[in-house]
Amino acid sequence: MMRTLCFSAALALVLSLIPMQLSAQQAPEESFSRWKVDLQTQEERLRRQEWNAVAKASRGLIEEMVDGMVAGEATSPMLALALVQQAVAESALGNREEAVWLLHLGQNLDARFREVSLASYGPAGAGLERFRLREPGGAPVAGPPLPAAGSYEPPQVLGQEDPRAPKALADSCIAADVEVEVMIGADGRVIEPVLLTGQKFPSLALVALESLRRWRFEPARADGMAVPALLRTRISNRGLRQAAAAPPETFQCIVMRLADLDDRLRKGEGDTVLPAVEKLVSRLRKLPEPGVLAAGLRTLALAEAGTGRKAEASWHWLVSQNLQPGYDLDLGAQGEAGAFLAQHVLRRSGEAPAGLEAVAVADLPPGSTPPRKIEGEEPAIPEFLSSPQAPRWVRLQLVIDAQGRVVEPRVIAGRHDAMRWAALEAVRTWRFEPARRDGQPVAVFLDVELPPRVETPLAEIAPLAGAWGEVHALLLKQQWSEARNRALALVGRVTEEGGSGDPVRSGAAVAFLALADAGLGGSLGDCYWHVAQSVSGGALYHADLSAYGAAGALLEAGNPWLLDKKVFRAGAAPTGETVERPKKIPGGGVPEYSTRDRLARIQGTIIVDALIAEDGRVAQPWVVKGLTPRLDLKSLLTLCNWRFQPATLDGKPVSVYYQLSVSFRVD
Repeated sequence: MMRTLCFSAALALVLSLIPMQLSAQQAPEESFSRWKVDLQTQEERLRRQEWNAVAKASRGLIEEMVDGMVAGEATSPMLALALVQQAVAESALGNREEAVWLLHLGQNLDARFREVSLASYGPAGAGLERFRLREPGGAPVAGPPLPAAGSYEPPQVLGQEDPRAPKALADSCIAADVEVEVMIGADGRVIEPVLLTGQKFPSLALVALESLRRWRFEPARADGMAVPALLRTRISNRGLRQAAAAPPETFQCIVMRLADLDDRLRKGEGDTVLPAVEKLVSRLRKLPEPGVLAAGLRTLALAEAGTGRKAEASWHWLVSQNLQPGYDLDLGAQGEAGAFLAQHVLRRSGEAPAGLEAVAVADLPPGSTPPRKIEGEEPAIPEFLSSPQAPRWVRLQLVIDAQGRVVEPRVIAGRHDAMRWAALEAVRTWRFEPARRDGQPVAVFLDVELPPRVETPLAEIAPLAGAWGEVHALLLKQQWSEARNRALALVGRVTEEGGSGDPVRSGAAVAFLALADAGLGGSLGDCYWHVAQSVSGGALYHADLSAYGAAGALLEAGNPWLLDKKVFRAGAAPTGETVERPKKIPGGGVPEYSTRDRLARIQGTIIVDALIAEDGRVAQPWVVKGLTPRLDLKSLLTLCNWRFQPATLDGKPVSVYYQLSVSFRVD
């Protein structure tokens, strides 16, 4: 009974060193939860003296932790505990040298493990009690004495091996040297390394220490005799340095790169930071990752303001606020550059810039003339939005001053940061014949949709021959039930007979289904309408649905470019907030193979980017990576039926853009 109580006390002490949760910058939440359960399971196995099982499982668990951990001292006790657990198991199996090495690794990562008693593990733990990690400059407790300083020739490195590059650190572009003090025995072997640097990146420290086992040394010599001695050295990780030098691709890498640049700006290194951040932002414009472009532009604006480029700084600061409105950066900590940018606050919609009076074009009195564009560029489409199905729309509110210049454009709605910036850069070049009231030029508010919408009746876009015309006639008569049944048949035709090769024909079939569903008061009309716009290759972006009464008005009100509600991205953001991911509710069905694609043995995974609303419904789906037009369309329509527990921020439901996948496999 006493042994059980003693063991339980030790178990509680060791596990209490593990934090309740980690931030996304330290380790993925799902990994952290699994590791904690695994560590508790290992403790139970140690209590049952299942030494082989613990030793085997610990090796895999440690490897997984090393590849999954990023930053944060909170991760150190987890990795240290796994090492100490393996040390106890190896000790019980008679592998004393390996056990002592593992124990010292754990104590290096978390010094608190030097004080944890291992006696409760029986002889296996008691046998390790005397092998406490030495202090820097000291000799091992159970090792040979050291010669007096200056009485020997120091040891020399004969050969070394680079540490491996942990995946999470490589993905985060983290590279740092690790400083250690090692004792080199008279036989040239490393006896007991001690970390001299902190444990900000415990996996980095561990792989550095482990690499020392493969280093070879010429031992120190005193009077021609080999003697043990201490040696301090820095260990560089070549693999991580190569990853850090490459263009950033992952979210974590971008965040870490920006954090480093921000830190250098605070140290007054603006002249060297500016070209680096310009290069980084140029790269970020080509990536679909949300949030990072705004963060990059903030850093760029600070660097420009700090180096005297005030005009570009104020513009990039304005763009960053447009991409991420409401983000509160402590500009007071940024010195003169921050003070300058603090004067440039993004105006609210409908609010005129300081010192300027403006009226809405619709409020101009009779006889007035609206502004007329006379020159300017069109937005440059980012490469990742080159697909005709990609949502490129952006809605802006411009202020056109009395000289015909665009002043302080404001984004009202837009799906992708890079496209919103492209739109802002384009309207910056626009010039207008100004609006005139009573013959005098005046400043006005002008709402703009890009690409420009030319409203065209759906009947002039959709093919109306044969069955398509028959369904359309039913919609005009508002015979919704019959129209819905016939529209479903049309959708079946384009997904089975190969007609989906014509995107407008496919889009029209789904648009008819959306109108019928809306007319019947169904819940899928909006999603179907968004699918129709996507698969039509942009043709239905211009569609006017006023001919279909309340059903058409309902769908038009849900056009994405008319909605200005904030939409988040699930997961961690560069701003530090973490949006909990939506969770799918069982049901909703799975898409079936089309006959043609099954016979052709088409298989793979379709990736769809969609909006998951606060009520858990799917909207605005579009195919990022597809298989065939038929399977893509079947997948999009099926996703409209899926329901989710919504994403949450601080416990409250929020709308998020979220990637979904649908797989097709031929049996």
